[in-house]
Amino acid sequence: MDAGSLTEILAALDGDSAVHLILQTLRLRPSLSPAVVHFACPSLTYAPSRSMTERRCRGVLRQFDETQGVGLITSPEIEATFGMEVLVQQNQLKGFQVGDEISFTCVLSQENKPVAFELLTAFGLPHFPGASDDAKRRRRT
Repeated sequence: MDAGSLTEILAALDGDSAVHLILQTLRLRPSLSPAVVHFACPSLTYAPSRSMTERRCRGVLRQFDETQGVGLITSPEIEATFGMEVLVQQNQLKGFQVGDEISFTCVLSQENKPVAFELLTAFGLPHFPGASDDAKRRRRT
């Protein structure tokens, strides 16, 4: 069946059925999500504030390259949706170290790739460099 025929069939469906079919397709082919998001949310669209407070992701800082000033976060949720890890810029790290579990807001870059923004601890608190080292020392004594 050609794309034109499929488009006509989809357009003829009621709203709920069309949405269900689109969502099922994205679940089966998550790599299509960035293009759909880019189309549905053009660059002039402003994200609702709840997307930064209620819709947070979790992951682990897997690596950081100081020379490039970027790192990668492993997040099963993001990898299932976009098929890749999450990029994080040095200015967002605020003392987080490789291996730290974190909470973050995910935004899309101009290339429709996931980027971490507003990093917090896994418990949703701001990171205070050295605090985890102090806690580790207290547990040892």
